[in-house]
Amino acid sequence: MKKLQILLVEDNPEDAKIFYEHMEIVPQNEMWEVHHVCNGWEASQFLTRTPPYENAPPIDLIFLDFNMPRMNGEEMLVHIKPWWKGHPVIVFLTGYGINPTKIREIYELGVSSFVQKPSTFEEFQKVVNYWMDCVKL
Repeated sequence: MKKLQILLVEDNPEDAKIFYEHMEIVPQNEMWEVHHVCNGWEASQFLTRTPPYENAPPIDLIFLDFNMPRMNGEEMLVHIKPWWKGHPVIVFLTGYGINPTKIREIYELGVSSFVQKPSTFEEFQKVVNYWMDCVKL
């Protein structure tokens, strides 16, 4: 069975660590492979297989942080829009303090779900479990 390829786009090392720790304890963790980049620019390079990511696998699911340096989540979505049209990818977005108008604009870019960034490991587990349940549907 082909593994689900997940791209984690997260600039905060602690949040990335929590994501990896959670993904390791979830049942069926052998069903996916997680790749990590630190900002929207690196993500766009990874997704389009631009060097140094020319051997990157096709991604099925993106966990995207909104607030990042160099290129934030929204800028990345706009940047990859031409590529995205030909690649069915599910995008889950998270972030702090994003106003409702901005969230609507982000949904118009094609995001599947938005959740305020969790502040505890337990909250994070609930969010990731919810998203992974959505992927199973």
